[in-house]
Amino acid sequence: MAHALKRFVLRHGEYRDWVVSGGGTQNATLMEMLNHEAISLGLALRHSDDFGVPSQPANTLPAASTISGTVIERGDSWTCAATSGLKRDLP
Repeated sequence: MAHALKRFVLRHGEYRDWVVSGGGTQNATLMEMLNHEAISLGLALRHSDDFGVPSQPANTLPAASTISGTVIERGDSWTCAATSGLKRDLP
C-alpha cells in the first residue's frame, strides 16, 4: 500500500492524512501495519469516522455524499489525476 501511495499519489501533491474506511478498520493488526506505513510516509492514519463519515461498508452511498460535500466545502481537490487517468486534478 505504501509503495502504491508513494508511486501514484504522494508525488502529485502534498498530503497530511491517509483516510481509511470499511470493515478492515476493525482489524487491529491491519491498522497497526497501515499506521506503520503511514508514519514512514509522513502521514497520519485517520478513520473516515474522524471526518463524520461512517467507515462501515453498509454506509457507502451516504458516506460518498458526505465526503464530496466536505471536499467541496474545504476547497480541496476532488480527484488525484494520477489515479483517475485525468490530465489534472479536478477542483
